[in-house]
Amino acid sequence: MPLDAYINLPAEARLLPYPALQNLETPWPRCQDIRGMHEEPEAGDSLVVVSQSWSHQMHPDPTGVKAREIISAVKTVAVKLRAEGRLLVFIDFLSMPQPPMYPEQDPWTEQDTRAVQQVMEALPQLMFKADAVIHIIDNPRESCTSCSKHVVMGEGEKYVTTFKEIQRSFKLRQIGAVVQVWEELAGTESPNTSTGIESDRLKNLPAPKQPKTFDQVLKIDNHRVKSLDDLPDEWDAVGRQCSCARWSHFFSHVAAEDRLVEMVRLPFGYRIEADPKQQGRTYFDRFISIVKVALMEETAAHEVIFANSEDVKRDILSGGERLRAAAKKGPDVLASELREFTEDLDTKSFIPVAYELGDDGRVPASNFEDRQRDIVSSLMQVFLEELNIGVSLSLWRALQEERLDDCRRLLQDKADPNIVDGKGKTCLHHAAQVRSLEAAKLLLEFGASLSARDHRGCTPAHTVPLVADGVSEPLLEEFARRDVAALFETDKAGVSAIERAYLWSQIAKEGEVNEPIHSMLKEILQLEGVDQSTMWPSMQDLGIRGLHMNFPEALPNSHHGRVEARRMHFNGVLRTIYVMHPQTLHGNGDPLLYFGFCRLMPWTLQEPALRVLANRLSRRIFCICSEAVNAELLHADELDTNGQAFYTDLYTMIDTLPLPYRLVLIDSTFGVGTPLLWKLQDRLKHVLIINPSYIFRNSMAADDSMHEIHLKRASWLSDLARARDIKTIVKHFGEFAASLSLSKAQSESAKQYQFLLDEFEFGLKSASDAFWQMSVAHPLWNYKHLTPLLATLPAWQPHHSVDIILAYGSHTPGVSVQDATYNLQEMLPGSITTCIGMSSWLWHMEGSTAVLEVARLTELMCKCSVGTESLNAMLVAQHSPTSTRFLSKSTAGAAKSKPRPALLRQMSSLKSDDIKAAMNKVP
Repeated sequence: MPLDAYINLPAEARLLPYPALQNLETPWPRCQDIRGMHEEPEAGDSLVVVSQSWSHQMHPDPTGVKAREIISAVKTVAVKLRAEGRLLVFIDFLSMPQPPMYPEQDPWTEQDTRAVQQVMEALPQLMFKADAVIHIIDNPRESCTSCSKHVVMGEGEKYVTTFKEIQRSFKLRQIGAVVQVWEELAGTESPNTSTGIESDRLKNLPAPKQPKTFDQVLKIDNHRVKSLDDLPDEWDAVGRQCSCARWSHFFSHVAAEDRLVEMVRLPFGYRIEADPKQQGRTYFDRFISIVKVALMEETAAHEVIFANSEDVKRDILSGGERLRAAAKKGPDVLASELREFTEDLDTKSFIPVAYELGDDGRVPASNFEDRQRDIVSSLMQVFLEELNIGVSLSLWRALQEERLDDCRRLLQDKADPNIVDGKGKTCLHHAAQVRSLEAAKLLLEFGASLSARDHRGCTPAHTVPLVADGVSEPLLEEFARRDVAALFETDKAGVSAIERAYLWSQIAKEGEVNEPIHSMLKEILQLEGVDQSTMWPSMQDLGIRGLHMNFPEALPNSHHGRVEARRMHFNGVLRTIYVMHPQTLHGNGDPLLYFGFCRLMPWTLQEPALRVLANRLSRRIFCICSEAVNAELLHADELDTNGQAFYTDLYTMIDTLPLPYRLVLIDSTFGVGTPLLWKLQDRLKHVLIINPSYIFRNSMAADDSMHEIHLKRASWLSDLARARDIKTIVKHFGEFAASLSLSKAQSESAKQYQFLLDEFEFGLKSASDAFWQMSVAHPLWNYKHLTPLLATLPAWQPHHSVDIILAYGSHTPGVSVQDATYNLQEMLPGSITTCIGMSSWLWHMEGSTAVLEVARLTELMCKCSVGTESLNAMLVAQHSPTSTRFLSKSTAGAAKSKPRPALLRQMSSLKSDDIKAAMNKVP
């Protein structure tokens, strides 16, 4: 949840968990009537705010039509957010006090009014910091030319009573251009017993019905009633007489008891007919979303802004682009644009709010509109000033363009260094990700928070790219000097920034310790009294002794299954496809398709893990590795820059395999296999993609320092493979395996450390020529062509539901894999993410828990038959993050005084009996 420790959420701002929202009856009950369903927010929760235009004076949705749209929209958001904790929803009617609609409900109090005011004051910040905002509008209706914009003729049941009965039994009130029943007078009789109803004019009419609160007066003797002035002179319920000559002349000919009053039954008040686009409160809500959009790229905005109208979403996105463009031109231009938005507010209409209505019987509509306009205008001004939008948006732009002098000037002008974009990232997150030490120091000088977390739970320290080049290290040292406690905050994968950095420092210098950052981090752990044995699982817990020592089926020539090598000539090339046969074949289990053509991992190192996987799932697995693909098709850039020949060749070969039409696919190719999803889209049923790599939101700028680092690294990997320099590759093995860093951090695991190195070296020495060809082509092709190719592919719109899990190692590089995972997620709507605990890139060799987690995720997909939403719920149930309550301002500092060691044991997610049994086998 984006709310940080310094946000005080008013006690009366109630949040509803998504499952509870689905269980509500319609029309929805008031907030006060469902207090037992509300829940308090905790760290790790996701927040969705629903902005809605109301259909009626007292209820936003009496018919339940919008309720279905809201639930559908929240369901979409739930899938988009892939929330690992609870999904909490704020909807005004369900989340803040509402006036009574029925006589038996408690009356409105001054305390209720104060509570609503507090929530309204907090709502702009709540909406701005929410993980997602949903804008829901009513379908526009044609206004009746004979009535007010607030009224729809014919809505509700019409009935007839007498003016005398209304006069003697009820109070009326004017709201805008509507006259409605507001209160029944005490001690009155039912109209059915009134002596006046036997008048000759009423004898042939149905028996009069009892008016109720909020019923509307439509006509008196067929004359339209729009205000209290339109009532006959005899009306004195509010102690006044009407001086309207026109009505006096007409009514003088008809006795009061004979005057027919046409009423309409409106139990939820008058129908609000004003166009939602022209309503002031709705306009303000959209303005907040426009500011959110201005802080991010348009592609990211689609992940946080939702609407049931394409026009509304388009207006918000274009408004965000307008502010974004103005920010590039400087604060003065931006201030001018913001003034236009605030001036537009004066042109909007403002609907009377139920809780502000008095009971004096007559409150002119202009008073309501003026007061509401003043309230919303004040909220907009406070929102702009509290966040200093005019300079804070410019700060984002100046920071991205590395104009540090402008950044300092804007911060001196009170720009907010902790303003967040739609992904929860602050300016300091951005500075950390681009590794700008000077920008980070500047932001910290002006109060930037090191404990601020984005929607993935990452603090700025989590986002520092870990590269041993003398740039990342000073940045980490600066963060540690400023706020040690922030280094112990964990992300949604359960990994703290200090753990991530410490394990990296073990092997960051060509497989050796990276000093002095390693000593500094070690000293912090010692000073804080952190026992490293509690920081991460032991090697025994992870089962890192070679899979064959834990699972008999992992052994070559095992009786617990077998491996079949199928050789075939295809397109003039000899291919080898490996088929894993389990010891026991599940009767209804279709075979799986596995992609394993990647760098670093020859087939001999993947085979033990695939043996275990086949046995755990009781399914055959068709394995397409380097020996089955034509890597030459990726080599010649001048012949084929987008890899279409490679993917067409691969797709055609898959079509020849004895696989079911609906496929379960496991992709472990570090990204190079990803574009094939679009070719296979109509055949896919479930997909597990592990560690997608080098998928950037946009092509990285040529002058970006990380661009040069990634390009250099890709070229280096390609050169090592071309030279088959096994010795150097093994030396850098720790950069690709968290288990190796962990084994080196645990002094008692020195033998295990050497065992892992020997196992990796043996696998590389026995690798095929096809593996080396793929390892040469893979890194540079991924870096240069994968993102542009994905950008040219059509939108992901399969004709049937496809469950997609994107799994990344909890210790994979932030930019290379974790960001790539989330970027791919945006290209695959409905996909969800999860992490493989204590794993980096090479899950096949990271120990028993990593392999078993892949098996669990695959089994979870195959069992899930009700769509991605259910799949996500199952993942969340088995990966409950450790949460802490939100802290008020008074307790935030005290809580930070003692850093919390990361709780990194992912073993809690592996609870099935077979996994426990496997762990017991570990020597």
